[in-house]
Order: sequence, then C-alpha cells, then structure tokens
Amino acid sequence: MRGLRLHIDYGHRGDPNLPALRLFADVILDAVDLVRGVARETSGVKAGPVEVAAARTWICNGNVGALTFNEACGWLGLDAEHVRQAILLPRGA
Repeated sequence: MRGLRLHIDYGHRGDPNLPALRLFADVILDAVDLVRGVARETSGVKAGPVEVAAARTWICNGNVGALTFNEACGWLGLDAEHVRQAILLPRGA
C-alpha cells in the first residue's frame, strides 16, 4: 500500500478473476487516504470530518461494518494489526 512500508503485490488488482480482492484493496486504500488526509481525484469519497472519523474507527476497531478492516486484510493476505500500525503510526516513526 502506498507509503506503508509493507510489500503488497498489486498484480491481483488487475486480475479480472478476483474482483472482490480488488474491491477490498480499494476500500482499504480509500480509508487510508481519509485518515491521512490525502485527497485523490479518482476517489468518490468526500473527506469531511465525519467520514475521516468513521474511517479511523473502521481501521482502529477492526470489526466494524459489513466488510470489516480485519476481514479485508485477511482476504488480501495481510496481517491486520501490522497494517493498522503502519497506517496509524506517524510517518518516519
């Protein structure tokens, strides 16, 4: 994932046989962008304070929502706690 100091194989995102994994990766990346205050022109997510707080809660709690952060990480073969720490720790820490 962008700037998370994790090795992610982005090859699966272009695989038409794995649309769910592509969706899971996009959901996580949108949440990361919200929490880090990064606006992407391609993102349809509005970055208001409520959305930023919801994204942070989704990541921190791990078991919130129909698709949880922990599940999305698991399906992508990522350790949810490791990814959570990489997202939430200040850069350069």
